[in-house]
Amino acid sequence: MRKLSLSAKVLWLTSLGLVFLTLAGLLLQARSQVENERLAAAENVRSVAAALLPVLRQTLVTGDIETVQQTLDSVSKYRGLARIVVYQPVPYRVLAQAEGKGANSGIDAPAWFVGLLNVQMVPYQSVISLGGITYAELLLEPSLVMVVENAWRVSRQVAIASLIFLAILIALLAMILRQGLKPLTALAQTVKRFGAGELSERVTLAGPPEIASTAEAFNQMAASIEELLAKVRISEQTNRRLALVVEQSDDAILTLDLNGHVLSWNPGAERLYGYPAQEVMGRSVGFLLPESRQSELAQWLDRVRHAITGTRFETQVLTRDAHLLDVSISASPLFDADGKRIGEINIGHDITGSKAMARALE
Repeated sequence: MRKLSLSAKVLWLTSLGLVFLTLAGLLLQARSQVENERLAAAENVRSVAAALLPVLRQTLVTGDIETVQQTLDSVSKYRGLARIVVYQPVPYRVLAQAEGKGANSGIDAPAWFVGLLNVQMVPYQSVISLGGITYAELLLEPSLVMVVENAWRVSRQVAIASLIFLAILIALLAMILRQGLKPLTALAQTVKRFGAGELSERVTLAGPPEIASTAEAFNQMAASIEELLAKVRISEQTNRRLALVVEQSDDAILTLDLNGHVLSWNPGAERLYGYPAQEVMGRSVGFLLPESRQSELAQWLDRVRHAITGTRFETQVLTRDAHLLDVSISASPLFDADGKRIGEINIGHDITGSKAMARALE
C-alpha cells in the first residue's frame, strides 16, 4: 500500500468502503425480504387454515377419519406447507397427518445463505370444535422452502444490480481521479524540472480549485526564487569582481573586526608587510605597530568602532623582517548586508620613499 500512488490509494480505500456498504446493505435487504416472505407465508397458512377448518369440523363430527386424511392429502400439495397434523391433545393421538410439498422440495439457495438468515418458522395451531365440544386440534407447519427461495431470488437480483452499479461507480470514480489528478501530476513534473535547474518552468493553472491554487502558489514561489537567484548571481559576479580587484591590487588591503582582529589579508598586504595571510588571520592589528607606536592602537580601535565616514592617516609599521615603513592608510567603516557595522577596511600605501625625500628636502 505504501508504494501505491495517491489516486490508487484513494480508489482502493473508496472501493473497499463501497463494497463493505454494499454487502451490509444486501444483508439488511435479505433479512428484510425474508421477514416479508415469512409474514406472507404465515398469512397464507392462516388462509389455508380458514378454508380447511369448516371441512375438518364436519368430517370429525361424523367421525370420518378417512375423509379427514384425504382432505389433508389434498391440501398437502400446496408448496407453502411442510406438514399438516390433526390430533387429539389429551391423550395425545394423531388422527391424520400429511407431509406438505414444501417439506419434500430441496432448497436451491446456498447453505451459507440459509445459515446467514437463520429463519425460524412458527407453526399455526387451531382448535377444531363445534357446539362447545372439542374434537381435535389442527397443526400447520409453514414451509421454509418458499420463504428462503423467494428471498434468495430477490436478493440475488438485487445483488447483481448492486454489483453492476458498484462497478460503474468505481469506474467513474477512477476516471474522475485520473482526470482530476492530471494537473497534480503535471505540477509534480514541473517541480522536478524546476528543482533540476529549469527555473523558467511554470505550471498551467488547471484542474480543481485546490490544485489550481497550489499551482498558482508554486508559480509565485518559482518567480520569486528565479528573481532572487538572478540577484544572487549578480551579487556573486560583483563579489567575484571585487575579490579579483582586491587580490590583484598592489595596495595592502585588509579588513578588521570591531576588536581590531584581522578578517582578511590580500597579496598586496603580504608584499607590503611581509606576513603571509595564514600568520595574521585573527590576530590584533597591533602587531604591525612598532613599540614606539603602540599608543596609537587605542585610537585605531576607536576609529574601527565609531568612525562614521572614511578617514586617512599616516603611521609607521614594522614589517616581518623588522623594517620600519611609513604608510598612508585609508580607513572606511565595514557593514554587513543588514547595514550593521562589523569592522573596518584598511588600504595601505608605502610612503617611505616620499617621506625620506621630504626629510632630505627639509
